[in-house]
Amino acid sequence: MHKFAWVLAVFSPLVISPSIAVAAMPDWWLIFGSGDQPKREVLYADALSVAETPSKSAAEPTRSVDVVHVFEEQDKPLFMLYRIAFQCKSGNYIIEAADAKMRSGEVTQGQTTNQWQPVARSMLERPYDFVCKASARRANGMIKIARPELANTLPEFTYRAFWGPAVDAPSP
Repeated sequence: MHKFAWVLAVFSPLVISPSIAVAAMPDWWLIFGSGDQPKREVLYADALSVAETPSKSAAEPTRSVDVVHVFEEQDKPLFMLYRIAFQCKSGNYIIEAADAKMRSGEVTQGQTTNQWQPVARSMLERPYDFVCKASARRANGMIKIARPELANTLPEFTYRAFWGPAVDAPSP
């Protein structure tokens, strides 16, 4: 019986881990890019992170998403990772969580919001469209990233795939 328990202990992670790894890999989409060198920036959204949350009040349910904002500009963070909630019908958002990965490697907490604000004419129009108008992603020029990337590897991917080999990618 002891040998059976040992074999089970050794092989269980091999059976369980692949399903966890697949479930944990994000499905990133390039949803926005702008600027000229050396001040370019790109926004990515994770389709698998989109989740609907019932409202605790009488307001409409919210839909949230993970968004990564990659910066080329040296005096900005390497990237910001946001968790943003949207009220699709009313066109409002709040930033539930924000973390900045600095070029030094330090991670700092970014600014969040606790008041609903209008999406219109803000950088959050594209994440709003990604979450609230999901069927129009491709029509809106959003591009599914063909291979899985983790949030902390998106800056390197961005430099390599979009900003060209002439620009050295910073280390995450």
